[in-house]
Amino acid sequence: MSFRACLLVTAVAFALLLSACGGSESQQATTRAGAVVPTMPAGSVFVRAYYVRAGKMAASGRSFVHTLAVGQASIVLLLGGPTTAESKTGLSTALPENTELKKITTKDGRMTVRLSRNLGRVARAQVATTLTQFPSVRDVVIVTPSGSTRPLDRAGFEALMPAVLIESPIPFAQVRSPLHVSGSSNTFEATSQLELLDANGKLLASKTVTASSGTGTRGTFSVNLRFKAPAGTATLVSYEESAKDGSHIDVVRIPLRISR
Repeated sequence: MSFRACLLVTAVAFALLLSACGGSESQQATTRAGAVVPTMPAGSVFVRAYYVRAGKMAASGRSFVHTLAVGQASIVLLLGGPTTAESKTGLSTALPENTELKKITTKDGRMTVRLSRNLGRVARAQVATTLTQFPSVRDVVIVTPSGSTRPLDRAGFEALMPAVLIESPIPFAQVRSPLHVSGSSNTFEATSQLELLDANGKLLASKTVTASSGTGTRGTFSVNLRFKAPAGTATLVSYEESAKDGSHIDVVRIPLRISR
């Protein structure tokens, strides 16, 4: 079976899994019609795809049956674009329609991905950010009809990174207390704010986050929010307080579902 045929089988199987399965982060996936689907059984693997929100990278993800080809699965997910429900939260993609994955290989920490369409800078950032989510991938080379890029990593796309990039939880994740929140940021004095709001806007929890670095250098963070609330919808809000007037800037809202 050719690589392209194998990829088609993988993509079809992946799509079928998305229609029947949810996430290993206690996440429920949504179809393009916005329907909620059941949580996946144990033994699944979770990968992220990085879409675009307000011109900056933003994370989403899915779970699927365990496979060694996680890089390929993440690109298939990325090429599929955000779901209808995700689009309503502001997620979009800069990848051209009908872009096909031709080949993907990894050697010595460098992943090379061959695609059927030429990509703009934002789309290249999506591919590089998606593939460098894996610790084993140091950088990415993208091959398109126009040629090969230089090796790409996240640092090269800092201008396309939001002040605070929430990587967990993803939109529509099912969560419970304590809510684990992680990601990266490049904010003044490395600080930002998190708030968890219920469906009526009531504050359930809040925390000042301090990343490993900031003020021009992107750092990472990982915190827990403890709260008490019944099952239902909620919103995680991330923002930075303006050093000028204390107003909320770089606000990001991530819809969540609180489970019992």
